[in-house]
Amino acid sequence: MAKRLAAACTLAVLALMLAAVPAGAADGIQITISPTATLTNRVAVSVPVQIACPTDAGFPEENSLVLLQAVGRSIAHGTGAIVGLVCDGTPHNYTVGALADPSGPPFKKGKAVVQMTLRLCDFYNPCMTGYAGPQSITLR
Repeated sequence: MAKRLAAACTLAVLALMLAAVPAGAADGIQITISPTATLTNRVAVSVPVQIACPTDAGFPEENSLVLLQAVGRSIAHGTGAIVGLVCDGTPHNYTVGALADPSGPPFKKGKAVVQMTLRLCDFYNPCMTGYAGPQSITLR
């Protein structure tokens, strides 16, 4: 019973995170998520993304990818972030790794939902925020 309650609470928090972000919103940052991702040993997912951000975008204040997948009556979920972000006005390709949360089930091949949020700030300009998703992807 406690595990089900914990899983339900985790799912509710993740759903609120996804619902709180308007789809397609962008503020000078463009994020494109590939329709397919690579699943390794049911716990690691590599998600290809492309990001373009202006030179004066600042430093990452928020940098998160959330991955959710229905597995039976449970939800497998994991998070990841971009490492080595380059903002120079041109698109750059990255692979974001997301690990399955050990408190839930492992991922499986098939459909999943992903969302990415990137918020960049500096001391002299307003923060910029870019979003992609939630969108359906295929884990292979």
